[in-house]
Amino acid sequence: MYNRDGDSMRIIIDADACPIVKDIVSLGEKHQLPVLIYHDFAHEIQSDYAQVVLCDTGYQSTDQYIVNEVTTNDVVITQDY
Repeated sequence: MYNRDGDSMRIIIDADACPIVKDIVSLGEKHQLPVLIYHDFAHEIQSDYAQVVLCDTGYQSTDQYIVNEVTTNDVVITQDY
């Protein structure tokens, strides 16, 4: 389902500060795009469609997980700069 070669688009969500996770997942499902939700232990997130990735708690921890995952053609949704 997930292409690490960058040939297909994926939606990657930094869910620690994203108020519309469910809406984004719904759009991904509607368009049959893979969705990855990254969050730390301070949040409890579940999804029937998206892959949920639990990250360590700590400064920029979730951001580093995302940086290590993102490839060409991915869309990253975050509130970080």
